[in-house]
Amino acid sequence: MIEVTDLLCLRPLTLAEAKAISEGRRSPGWASDYPQVQDVEIVSYLLRQLDSQWPSASQFQIVDRRLERVIGGIGYWKRTKSKEIEIGYAVVPSRRNAGVATDALIALATKLRTDFPRLGLYLKVEQKNEASLATAAKAGFSEVSLDFDMCTLILRSPKNQIRDLPNRIH
Repeated sequence: MIEVTDLLCLRPLTLAEAKAISEGRRSPGWASDYPQVQDVEIVSYLLRQLDSQWPSASQFQIVDRRLERVIGGIGYWKRTKSKEIEIGYAVVPSRRNAGVATDALIALATKLRTDFPRLGLYLKVEQKNEASLATAAKAGFSEVSLDFDMCTLILRSPKNQIRDLPNRIH
């Protein structure tokens, strides 16, 4: 588990949770608007992989500790021969605009910088998604290229502070 703040943590995605998401079953520990389409697509992909490990080493659920609910997902993909790691995330509509995505992104990027210090970190965001572009900027990512309607943003230097909150990685 990655403890982000007293109100937020990133919990590894379990096989049972992945199967529930993939099969459209609801869990009482999820926000009413979780999972989203992106979550279903990611777990479906992971479940098809022969070398999948559970709990997932690369996919996390964003948990609001106050509500005791899963409110989103965040994860990373390391290309086999690449020197870069792609990060992706989604927060449910009911919890957007509260800094959750920024805090989760900073926490995961900090962990990845520690675990894979020689690999670059990047994420892709739709150009028209101003909220995600702002989130990426707050987390220390900057735009490097445009591909049709997508921006590729890379983390130029580690951003180790989640506002003024301690960053504890376990």
